[in-house]
Amino acid sequence: MAVSSKLLYAPDYGVPQKRSRLFFIGVKDQAFDFHSIIKTHGPDTSQDYVTIKEAIGDLPSLHNGEEKNQYTQAPFSSYQQLMRANTSNNQLTNHKAPKHPNSTIERIKTTTPGQPMYPRFKQRIRLAWDILSPTQVSGGIRPQFQLGHPSDNRGLSIRERCRIQSFPDH
Repeated sequence: MAVSSKLLYAPDYGVPQKRSRLFFIGVKDQAFDFHSIIKTHGPDTSQDYVTIKEAIGDLPSLHNGEEKNQYTQAPFSSYQQLMRANTSNNQLTNHKAPKHPNSTIERIKTTTPGQPMYPRFKQRIRLAWDILSPTQVSGGIRPQFQLGHPSDNRGLSIRERCRIQSFPDH
């Protein structure tokens, strides 16, 4: 078996987060040609990188601790259409805002979108609509506080985090 490897940049393939991943592909009796993987987004393609707005901008706005189970608007980007494929009856799942203390709400509220929320933790930003997300991680202590929503004064819902990682809504 021949094994090939290559580091790929997720935004080049339509994922709205700055994330590089090392891929290993093994094929019996031949080497895999990574040049056969066609970059779909970004420089030297016909499509721009997918922004936060294109990824989650169709999801309903939420207040602290609020949950919504229905889409309230139609998708307005091809990425949103892709994420909504195979959903039924306008049902939305896992779209619940974290329940923050007032101090966290105030911190997010006073942070300019695209800027760090904490002086010592530069990677914890309030997202902006027109950027790529920093790498989304799963698990950990209070993972929903890692990034602030671009326009609501809260952290991200599980659905928003899944969308940014390119997991479909179903």
